[in-house]
Amino acid sequence: MFRGCVPGGELRLTEAREEAKLRYTVEHYPKAYIGTLRSLVFNFLRACLPGANSLWRLAGQITAPILVVGRELDRLVDVRVAAPRGLRAIPANNPAGSRSIPTG
Repeated sequence: MFRGCVPGGELRLTEAREEAKLRYTVEHYPKAYIGTLRSLVFNFLRACLPGANSLWRLAGQITAPILVVGRELDRLVDVRVAAPRGLRAIPANNPAGSRSIPTG
């Protein structure tokens, strides 16, 4: 995958393999892995589920200027979902002024 893509790609691939091997040998790895996974799932659900502590609802309470950046090819967050939801969450009277979200 990395071969020929970036300078030093072979070296970085070797370093990544060694890092992964080391990660599995440290004593705290299982606890850290489980903790991280739980946190990711908790925050995903907190963002998606309705309620007083929903992250989208809390975003609507932000009074500082907000810049939302998205790309059509984002592999983590689909801009077709995030952009409309972000526009709904950001108050119309936000000091940032414009509420349009450019994509591209």
